[in-house]
Amino acid sequence: MIDPKIIRRIYRDIDGELNPGEHEALMNWLESTPEAKKMYADRKETSERFREEKLLDVDIKQQILNKIKMENYIPTEKLSISERMSRIFFSPRFKIGFAFVLGIFLGIFVISLLGQVKSGKKLKQQDIAGTMWDTRSYDEMKTADNILYESPMARATFNVKYSSKVVEMHIDLYSLYPVKLAINFDPNAFMTFNVQNMNITAQSSAMSSYNYIQINNVGQNQFVVLLYNKNSLPNKVNFSIFQNEIPLYTNSVVINKE
Repeated sequence: MIDPKIIRRIYRDIDGELNPGEHEALMNWLESTPEAKKMYADRKETSERFREEKLLDVDIKQQILNKIKMENYIPTEKLSISERMSRIFFSPRFKIGFAFVLGIFLGIFVISLLGQVKSGKKLKQQDIAGTMWDTRSYDEMKTADNILYESPMARATFNVKYSSKVVEMHIDLYSLYPVKLAINFDPNAFMTFNVQNMNITAQSSAMSSYNYIQINNVGQNQFVVLLYNKNSLPNKVNFSIFQNEIPLYTNSVVINKE
């Protein structure tokens, strides 16, 4: 059996790690030990064969690379995420696509507004009979609902009546701190006609659009809200009271329910 120390020295010599003196001593010892000499010869042959195969593999790879026209190869430019997004958003294709989509959106929006304007009709004097403008027949209007809401934050009553042309809401609103009353409805069923503060005892303001009314209130106030009743189909008018954008109360009434 060959001494493990001699085996390690054989491998070191094959790898070129022994100095000339150590190499000569190893060769002299191998001459007296045929088994170790044969092992040395086999390992050295295997090592040299491995080196030749490795060199051959490298040479083949180099030949393949030499045949490739490197001038035709353009390496991919490495870009950060922000640079990639910037190139996408500022590219001509993106600008054209964005303009096209924006144009479609604006066209749909304008058509919908024109549709609302064309479908709306002006109220005539006889249409508002039975409202605050003509108190002689107000009591003859149909009652949609009488709603009461009361909490430590706010108190509100909603008396809602309607005729074939008009919806009239009498709203009493009290709050110690600022609250917002939001009234919304289907624009195909109703349209804002007028919002009036009937009893100004504290700070309040109101704004409206074709399908939305917002009343900002502090203290005790009374409001009359008039909507144009476009058809005789049952539709809802929704009420919501907010304080600091937190909903305190939500309810609704049905108009044209008979």
